[in-house]
Amino acid sequence: MTTLANSMNGVLDSLLEQLQRRRERVMAAAPTAHRAMRIADLYEQEARVWSLLFERSRSRIHWRAALSAEAYARSCARGWRAQASAHRWGTWRLIHKSNLMTVTTPSPSDVSVTL
Repeated sequence: MTTLANSMNGVLDSLLEQLQRRRERVMAAAPTAHRAMRIADLYEQEARVWSLLFERSRSRIHWRAALSAEAYARSCARGWRAQASAHRWGTWRLIHKSNLMTVTTPSPSDVSVTL
């Protein structure tokens, strides 16, 4: 492996580490549509880094791993964008491992007040 390849791997590894730390900080915030969009954006950035690694891979195993990681990051980004959209429409999904629960908040027109 050349010095340039080692250097590039170091840069990509550093970028992935930074993205992970940023994502962890954003995840600590209260759940909102804005938070979900920020997380989705971070996963999209991660997918681009994996794509760069994919393009520069010479080893078939690295090529496959990078392709798989890119697909996973893009899938996560889609999921978080769906979460952001659901927050905006008053519905959000709480996902924990294999459990999926949908919670709907009532819109103002669904609430009646009796005096």
